[in-house]
Amino acid sequence: MTALATKPTDQVLLCATPYDMDAPFFYFSTLEEYESRVATLTNRYGQPVEEFMIDFIDGSRLESELAQAVKLDQCNFAKFLEVVDDWHDYEKTIAIIAMGHDSSLSLDDDPHRRDVEIYEARDYKDLAEQFVDEGYYGEIPDHLIHYIDYEAIGRDLRFDYHRTTVAGDTFFYRMD
Repeated sequence: MTALATKPTDQVLLCATPYDMDAPFFYFSTLEEYESRVATLTNRYGQPVEEFMIDFIDGSRLESELAQAVKLDQCNFAKFLEVVDDWHDYEKTIAIIAMGHDSSLSLDDDPHRRDVEIYEARDYKDLAEQFVDEGYYGEIPDHLIHYIDYEAIGRDLRFDYHRTTVAGDTFFYRMD
């Protein structure tokens, strides 16, 4: 069976595939599109179709990883579509990292209330340099700055910060 869909460039595209093999799948980008299709969808015997597998088809890499993190399904796709429109990339990144670290979290949890610190860096040495530059270790006199062992600080940071990749970018995070 085939389905046609057009997708505005700023929206994700999802696919609803019925578990009933005698009913067609369809693409959608909004909850309204989904509800209007489901309201009239029947299998080849004229019976209504109620259960669907929901798949992420198109969107940004970050949105794709968010769909994977939430294990996109019929129960949470509406919230997913809402989040994709409402949240900034930083909030989506926090949600992906937090849900990867703690599987009990969901999209209903406010990303601003999650105890997650994230830093974008290439490696632990780069993270150590960021912390020194931001004053994490206090004020360091100029004449001592060249004696700092960023490699050693980076090794110590491995105890508190985890490394992950989200949408091709490397992040270091700590979650309380």
